[in-house]
Amino acid sequence: MNQATDHTPRSPFLRWLLLLLVFSPALYAAVLMKNTAVDVGCWDMWENAPLLQKWHDGTLTWHDLYAPQIQHRIVVPRLMIIAMSHLSGGDFRWENYAALLIFAANAVMLWFLLGRTMGGSLWRWPLMFAFNLLLFCPMHFQILLWGSAMWAAIPMAGLLGCLLLLTPREQPSTTGVWLRFTGAVVLAEMATHSFAHGIGVWPVMLGVFLFQPALGSMKQRLILSAVWLVIAGVTIGCYFTNFINVAYHAYNLKPGDNAFETGGSLLEGGRLKAALNFFFAFLGTWFARTPFVDHPLDTAVTLGKWTCAWIALLVAFTLRMRLLKAVLPWMALALYVVVIGLLVSKRASDIGEHRAVTPRYLAASQYLLVAGLAITATLGTVFRRAGERWREKHPDDLPELKTGGQSFVGTAGVIALTAFCTAQIPVWQYGLHLTHQWHLARRQAQVLQLFMPHLNDQRGLISIETLDMVKKNWNVLDAINTLQSLNLLRTKPLSTPELSHFAREKKPLPLEKADVTEARLLDDGTLELKGIARFNVGQPVDAVLIVQQGRVISLGQYAPKHLLRIYGLDYEFGNYQDVPVKEMYPWQVRVKLASPDAPLEFWALESTEKFRKITPLKASIKLDPATKTATIVREEK
Repeated sequence: MNQATDHTPRSPFLRWLLLLLVFSPALYAAVLMKNTAVDVGCWDMWENAPLLQKWHDGTLTWHDLYAPQIQHRIVVPRLMIIAMSHLSGGDFRWENYAALLIFAANAVMLWFLLGRTMGGSLWRWPLMFAFNLLLFCPMHFQILLWGSAMWAAIPMAGLLGCLLLLTPREQPSTTGVWLRFTGAVVLAEMATHSFAHGIGVWPVMLGVFLFQPALGSMKQRLILSAVWLVIAGVTIGCYFTNFINVAYHAYNLKPGDNAFETGGSLLEGGRLKAALNFFFAFLGTWFARTPFVDHPLDTAVTLGKWTCAWIALLVAFTLRMRLLKAVLPWMALALYVVVIGLLVSKRASDIGEHRAVTPRYLAASQYLLVAGLAITATLGTVFRRAGERWREKHPDDLPELKTGGQSFVGTAGVIALTAFCTAQIPVWQYGLHLTHQWHLARRQAQVLQLFMPHLNDQRGLISIETLDMVKKNWNVLDAINTLQSLNLLRTKPLSTPELSHFAREKKPLPLEKADVTEARLLDDGTLELKGIARFNVGQPVDAVLIVQQGRVISLGQYAPKHLLRIYGLDYEFGNYQDVPVKEMYPWQVRVKLASPDAPLEFWALESTEKFRKITPLKASIKLDPATKTATIVREEK
């Protein structure tokens, strides 16, 4: 490997201080997760209940672990879920913690990989800080705070582990090479059996075996490549055999469908253009997701094309100057991101090209920026070393090059890296906004989990869509009952729908914060209610409890007016602007009444890990079954 003068600070205290500064974004992400993660399932996470039931009963088979979840054979995540569910007693947040640990492992591997390619260059420190601004940006909320999305983070860790193994500091022995090869096979299998784009590790690492001189002679590398191809062929062949989806949350697929059943040929109906737009947007999304971009898909496509051009120039320059050896791991990383983009473009563009700017894709696409920066910095280090060696041999020739050229390049590098880091500010800002919205949505879902067994009947017309899932063959209540029976549900539903479970505030919320704005008694006896409810700006209530005769009979679901950007980009939680309270914090519900003449009262619920508190609304409802009317009464409680 390339060696250079070691500019690492000699003082251990200074080194640790610099490491703390460089990895401070990771510490911030950990604190943010602690404050925003909510113990409640989300979408695919509920589908783990049957798996855990079989594990508990001792009937779990290899088929249960290997069966496709859409197009993903998630063997490794399923094993992790079983372990984490057992160790945590059913705390869904452990999957969030696992995602953060994967991100942290990736950051550590990038740090060591920089050391392998840049040696002791001082540029390693600010470059790693720039990487960490990407890796731990709040825009990753969808990976870090949605347990199922954790699966997609594992393949990148597998690839980085392979690159680190196959980029040794010194020439290993033949035995050492085969040990490293074995480790790479294990990591590639883990990546493949975590998420579908893990398949891309096989072709990318084949290039590393062919072009990495540290792995031995060309003959030895050809042997390694041949064995790698055989293992890859068997793995991928098995992967696509009996490729039958078992997931309910699977877009346009149903359980029992072939997982290859998608939207049709790329040559039909403009799908090729959509796939190309998706590909470029996938690669260019990072700086398109800010509060200042109203058309993020268009911006992302443009940025993706520029990013591809930048990488293409770096590749051409590297090959022209015969410097592939110096930047091989970073070239492999860039290629892997491109492979992922190609793998997801067809499938995802069938659903909608706008999904290219979905936040969870950033966890993969960000590594193209990482690779580009690393290639640029490593090439700069190589040329600086070459310049130092040339000046040592020719100390009297062109002395102005000793300082002038190096100073210019260094200044340009500082400006470029500072601009890159500064450009992260609006992305972080928007990421924090969406993280907050996600946190609120998960708190509201957790309230539904608390009340689900008592409201899922003919009287409480609660749509479980808010809790993410309802299908013909199963729903969230089934999963809740299964997990509770296994003692693997940490946030358990309430034993009864009584107000006694909550601490009460005596003073009601003012009408400008919470009110019932509409009440209609329909012909079939269903009561339709609408209102507004918030505690403070940016803090809607977690639920409005509809109470009759001292019991909660239904929940007013938070139903904000989603002021979405073009393409419905942030449809999961809405992108809010400055609007009146009536539009910003509305709730609604339809409920059938067991006692049609008993009055109704309303309570605003604030539910956290530490306390559950209810505050009364001034409004109540008086019902007159004879005239089929519902009258809103507002008075101090």
